[in-house]
Amino acid sequence: MSSIRDQILTAVNTALNATGAPCTFFRCRQDEFQIGELPAGNMFPKKLATQIDAKESMGILTIEVACIVATTQDPVDQAADPLLVWAESKIMAPGNLGGLCTFIESVSVEWFMEQKGAEQCGAIMTFDIHFRTALTDAQANQS
Repeated sequence: MSSIRDQILTAVNTALNATGAPCTFFRCRQDEFQIGELPAGNMFPKKLATQIDAKESMGILTIEVACIVATTQDPVDQAADPLLVWAESKIMAPGNLGGLCTFIESVSVEWFMEQKGAEQCGAIMTFDIHFRTALTDAQANQS
């Protein structure tokens, strides 16, 4: 069995890659995407903040989801919008990722654009996922 943190990351990645996904969403891909691989997404943990009381550990797992497209469309930011809508709806829709968390908060979206032989546009969405675990067992969900 894996930690609740790892189970959350797995659940998010599974949700992002559900049937009908507009692209493949990777988990923690380190290699830069090439133009021919786009559109694509990448999900990765950014930080974990915890607070411990007498009986449980309360955590906030911050994840980032990058959605990237190559396009000749003008304006270029509109080309990435379907990926952003998909990703946000899949992460936020279940509300608690099948009982793994207590709350999911959409924190921010940061846009970027690059010229690499073709215009690339994308955005990185940040989510805070609140969860609880037993003090003595990071695999035991208290949410």
